[in-house]
Amino acid sequence: MTMGGGAMLGIDPDTVGNPDIGLPTRQVMALNGTSSYANVAGPLVDETGSFTATAWGRLDGEKFKDRTKSYNVRVMGQSGTANSSWSLRYEQAAGSSAGKWKFARPTSDVNAPSYATVTQSDVADKDRWVRLTVVYDAQQARATGDGDAVTRGGMFLYVNTAQSGGSTGISHTAPWQAIGNFEVGRGMSDGVLTRYFPGHIADVRVWTGAMSASAIGDLYAGEQ
Repeated sequence: MTMGGGAMLGIDPDTVGNPDIGLPTRQVMALNGTSSYANVAGPLVDETGSFTATAWGRLDGEKFKDRTKSYNVRVMGQSGTANSSWSLRYEQAAGSSAGKWKFARPTSDVNAPSYATVTQSDVADKDRWVRLTVVYDAQQARATGDGDAVTRGGMFLYVNTAQSGGSTGISHTAPWQAIGNFEVGRGMSDGVLTRYFPGHIADVRVWTGAMSASAIGDLYAGEQ
């Protein structure tokens, strides 16, 4: 993965004082919210099938204090031509000091598409690390109400171990494959790379297959 736009490896803010007590510091990706990013040639997985993506994220609270503005910033996602085929993002409405994490997938690679979105149930923390995990389960079945007919495809979001999306996820039945770069700290929106993330990101991982809630819990517990 290549960093650009001023992105750098910096000391985790939570470990800055560690040398004073004889403990090590930790290096994480530091992003300025205006130009910083990291990317690698994509796609990393088949996005029409099941996949899981996870990262630790830490929002810089100072960058979200202007309540006259709305905020939409990206942790990571897969770039298409006009939009990201999926993205993990933080959104905060104008007039509010509280925002939420979201997992979003547009219905097609065009400007101003409609989205299937999973929204965090609780309010997002700032200036605190959280483990963010998104899961697309291509085999997740959902009854249509027409006899035994079902649709397949469900989206799930986990903040630490708290799941959003319900037991069968948010429906997304027509996934499409993007072939651009995999982006961290920014994303494609209406043909422009934008939505720069202010804060810190660490331990980005993406793999094929839908991770279960219990496995995500085990992953989180193992990192405490």
